Amino acid sequence: MPDGLVRQLDAAVETHIEAELGFLRALVSEPSTVGNEAGAIEVLGDRLSRLGLDPTLVSIDDRIAADPLAGVPSQGYRDRHNLLATTNGTSDSLSLLINGHIDVVPAEGPGWSSPPFVPVLAGDRMYGRGAGDMKGGLVAATLALQAISVVAGDFLDHPMALLAVIEEECTGNGTLSALRSGIDAEVVLLPEPTNQSILLGGIGIVWLQLTINTRGGHAEAADRLRSPSQLLSGLIAELGNLERELNESIEEPFTDLSQPYNVNIGKIQAGDWASSVPAWVTLEVRIGFPNGYSHDEIAQLVEKRLGVVIAGPEDFSLTVTATGFRAEGYYLDPASSLVSTFSDVLVRHYGQRPAREVMGSTTDARYYVNHGRGEALCYGPIVGNMHGTDEYVVISSIVETAKHYASFIVSYLSGELDILNPSRMKHG
Repeated sequence: MPDGLVRQLDAAVETHIEAELGFLRALVSEPSTVGNEAGAIEVLGDRLSRLGLDPTLVSIDDRIAADPLAGVPSQGYRDRHNLLATTNGTSDSLSLLINGHIDVVPAEGPGWSSPPFVPVLAGDRMYGRGAGDMKGGLVAATLALQAISVVAGDFLDHPMALLAVIEEECTGNGTLSALRSGIDAEVVLLPEPTNQSILLGGIGIVWLQLTINTRGGHAEAADRLRSPSQLLSGLIAELGNLERELNESIEEPFTDLSQPYNVNIGKIQAGDWASSVPAWVTLEVRIGFPNGYSHDEIAQLVEKRLGVVIAGPEDFSLTVTATGFRAEGYYLDPASSLVSTFSDVLVRHYGQRPAREVMGSTTDARYYVNHGRGEALCYGPIVGNMHGTDEYVVISSIVETAKHYASFIVSYLSGELDILNPSRMKHG
């Protein structure tokens, strides 16, 4: 691609960033936690319509939960949708698909410097739940498309689309449902918050709810009854032992990570009354694991190990229930044509060769890498404290990332890049 065209795209990105920050504020202001995605979907659909794309709500069938690749949903999908915005009114034979998730994790804890869904711009950062993960990446994508529409609008005649999905943070069923319905492409770009590194892969993930039940009783008998809450230290210690065991033999390509397979206790609840010995205690855990295990094997391993902790004369029982993620590991070969050509565009036009990384977590890229018809990579802005208090995205990195997207997209759609089947990508 001529350097002059790159400079024009870059200038268009710079020109439109202020308007796009208003869009980012509107997105972050929508508390799009699980089940509450509709407001953010509407905001995004309006923005994509003004870009000249054709946005359509895409239903998710409740039967997706029975798919062997699905996570376990916490609620049904009635009146909950993905959003697909296409350049030419059809999702058939897409050359390029941008996939980003609209859902965010809860922000109910204390410690925020300002309300989590009231975005705050301070210097080069915008704070707010979802600003980093991953509404900032979605804005980088729309900013790139805006620049292309101004400078090289004919490229938007190509069969490409932006897909905004739900439940990336807990099941992946939004993307899986779209893929099962045929929404796929030769190249899929996921604007995840990768701090401008190319993210190549992630580990297997399973969520489990662990519940210890007993009879409970009155607090006056607390000295004579063994409470399930008193088992917590032993349960937590045994989960720590499991974590160490899983990390004893770290497999390629995750050997550069000191501990990729974390066992995270995300929630603990016990009892229902201060003057009652609890009749139950529940732990909700997220377990990362290597490819040598299946989700069911991890659940069975947990049940066996924790069963030893609760054993005794007391009438305790353990229930292990799958919830949320049942994600398989994935890995995109760093020698793949997509990784090479994306890197080459950044080197050629910006003098930057992005790092290539894996992580001890997952993204929806797993569906495309493992089961799609093309190649997929994650690349996105610089962020801080994802899933924590005072989450933020770096504004200048949104600008830079948008420039990278725009240059890559135009280079790719022009047929300049030798990815997969370049004859299909020739303009016109």
